[in-house]
Parts: sequence; C-alpha cells; structure tokens
Amino acid sequence: MNFGSSSIPHSRDRRAATELPLLHALRMRHGAAPMSVFGQTDVRDLRRPASAAAYCRIAAERTGRKDPDAFEGLARALDQLGDAAGAVAYAKKAVALLPPSGTRKPASQQRITMETALKRYRANRR
Repeated sequence: MNFGSSSIPHSRDRRAATELPLLHALRMRHGAAPMSVFGQTDVRDLRRPASAAAYCRIAAERTGRKDPDAFEGLARALDQLGDAAGAVAYAKKAVALLPPSGTRKPASQQRITMETALKRYRANRR
C-alpha cells in the first residue's frame, strides 16, 4: 500500500493522512494487514468502528480500490456498527480481489478467512 501524503482539505482526512502511514509502517514491520491492527493499536480512533470504517474507505481509495485488506477492514467495521448489508457488500469486494483458487490450487489462508467472515456477515443479515 502506498499512503503517500497529499493536500487533504478535511480535518478527519488530515488526521487519517498522519495515521495511515502508521498503519502502513505496522504492516511492513509486522506483516499485519491494516484491518488486523484495528483494536490492537494505541491510536484510539482506530479502535472505534466508525473511525476504522472511515480510515478503511480512505485506504481503499488511496490504493486504487485494489487492496482486499482495505475492504475487509471496512466490512469488519461495518459489521461492528450493525450494518450487515454493508459488511456483506465490502466483504464480497475483498474476496473478489483475491487470486482465484481451483482444484489444483488450494485456497489461500487469506481467502479462507475472508470467505468465512463473508458467511458470518450474510448470516447476520437475516
């Protein structure tokens, strides 16, 4: 992920511009995806689902909407906020961005994890 700096007009976005590089650094240092950092960080806003959702939306945009981790984080945050339909929609986007699996290529752990979460979000919609 490249969370390069830019001129960002809104105060929430300015805060995100300083905190998203922190997430990127944590990912590079520990191999953790941004959504796995939520709830485990000293940055209070990232422990709040509404703030985490906002930062995941920014991360998705800054990565050209091509990083499944940003969508998985957004799905997780929306699920915690009680938005099961939103969680399902973004979890589907996350899974769709993963490399396919097949009979000769087993599913990656990331795919298994995301598909399991998607099933849980779908069940929550009912």
